[in-house]
Amino acid sequence: MSNKHWEQLEDAEKTDPLFAVSGVQRIFDEASSVNKTIKLWEDGNHCVTNHATEVITTIADWFADTLR
Repeated sequence: MSNKHWEQLEDAEKTDPLFAVSGVQRIFDEASSVNKTIKLWEDGNHCVTNHATEVITTIADWFADTLR
């Protein structure tokens, strides 16, 4: 991961004091699936409820593509 990407992650971490971005990255890295995606919103709060429509659409699109 590039340094610029990590800088963005550190900025995102400031908006969610409940779960560190490094924890999200660790879960992603340790997940055994090869079909996985990580998406972080720089200004996203915990559970990214401030981007609810985009989050739900992203998840629905992932399921639609994966289950075809």
